[in-house]
Amino acid sequence: MVPIDLTDDKIYSMNVWSPIADTPVLLKLEGGPNPAIERSATMTTTGAWEEIIFDFSSEGAITFDSVTIFMNFNVT
Repeated sequence: MVPIDLTDDKIYSMNVWSPIADTPVLLKLEGGPNPAIERSATMTTTGAWEEIIFDFSSEGAITFDSVTIFMNFNVT
């Protein structure tokens, strides 16, 4: 397994399709020697692909073992 290293790569993006706008997406980095960190983004399109960005530029040179993505986070 290769760790997720925030030393140089601090911006993560992904293309996501959602049937509805205002869909919250949470990206969480965890595992390893550092406490978990997370960033959120909100989709703005309906029924289309959209690139969403997660910015970890405020973090130091830290590593994690895993990434978890929560779609429609905290929405019932």
